[in-house]
Amino acid sequence: MSRVTQITPGEVATKLRLLATRFRSNEPLLLRLMEETGIQPKLTLDGPPIPLTPAGHCAGDEITLEEYLHLDAIGMRVPFGDFVVLSKINFVRAIAEQAGGGHEDWEIDEILATILSSRVYIMGLQMSLAELRTTVNPVIDVANRFLTQYAQTNA
Repeated sequence: MSRVTQITPGEVATKLRLLATRFRSNEPLLLRLMEETGIQPKLTLDGPPIPLTPAGHCAGDEITLEEYLHLDAIGMRVPFGDFVVLSKINFVRAIAEQAGGGHEDWEIDEILATILSSRVYIMGLQMSLAELRTTVNPVIDVANRFLTQYAQTNA
């Protein structure tokens, strides 16, 4: 009999934070291994041919995983009137720290609460879940390519 396990967005964000999110004293495992081995698979940006990053990167440009995680994830107007933009790192951290696998805060930050309760859907997924998937897939791709290259160089 197969058993399906429900994984929460907080658990996904917590694992993503452990693998690829550098802040304060957190030394992410995947980024540390990439630095120690010198194996640095790049990501190729897709999208419209306009600058997508503050550094002026456009579709077709190759960037590092850390550069990717500093891209904007979600921007939205919050109840107190400001338009707030979270980078992928800050978005992952907010979900992991406030709704992660280890604990769940009783009081969720107003910005995150607004994002999580948004009624905007992208391809059938609530906006925050769509962005989490958009962020996770390239990290998994880089991790897979890193492991493949590592296995080939150490065979």
